[in-house]
Amino acid sequence: MAQRIDWPLLRGALTALLGALLLAAGLIFAASWFHEARARAAATAQAAFRSTSERYLAVDREAEIIEHRYPHFLELLERGVLGREDRLSWVEAVKAAATALDAQSLEYRIEARRTWDGPITVQSAPFEVLASRMRLTATLWHEGDLLVLLERIAASARGLFMTRECRLEPVGLARDEVTARERGTVRVQCELDWITVDWPGDRELRA
Repeated sequence: MAQRIDWPLLRGALTALLGALLLAAGLIFAASWFHEARARAAATAQAAFRSTSERYLAVDREAEIIEHRYPHFLELLERGVLGREDRLSWVEAVKAAATALDAQSLEYRIEARRTWDGPITVQSAPFEVLASRMRLTATLWHEGDLLVLLERIAASARGLFMTRECRLEPVGLARDEVTARERGTVRVQCELDWITVDWPGDRELRA
């Protein structure tokens, strides 16, 4: 004889079981959402910390650059290496050095400034390394006077130059001592590159 199923009782048990399953699913979903929310919050906090740290380090690096390199920048600016040329200072230095060595037949010519094509490759962006070539000739008394001449120019001129080349040629023997004193004994011909650095800040100041 088949047993009679108590449907009302079974329906209540199934309803309770379904409710428990729904509650468990809700708890699992809530736990998962809470975990993801915590992970997102942690990632956001970590990104904010990293951004703040990078900004702090950038400021710290800038402060270090200003502290250690700014004096060198001012020194180059004062020496006439940065910005506009001081050609008058170059000419005065050449004349003073030649006079001190009693150089004869001094001649010089300065060409237009252009991009420097020296033997050294310089990564200078956003700066631009430029040079004005000076062609210098004079008659000196001794070969060693050439080094003294260049040293005197470098010491007194407001600028920086690199010697590209120098040629020395002996002057023909004079017939008497008076003529010898007027002519000297060695004719020198030099090419000097006066180097300057054009920088954006200087262009803005001149604008």
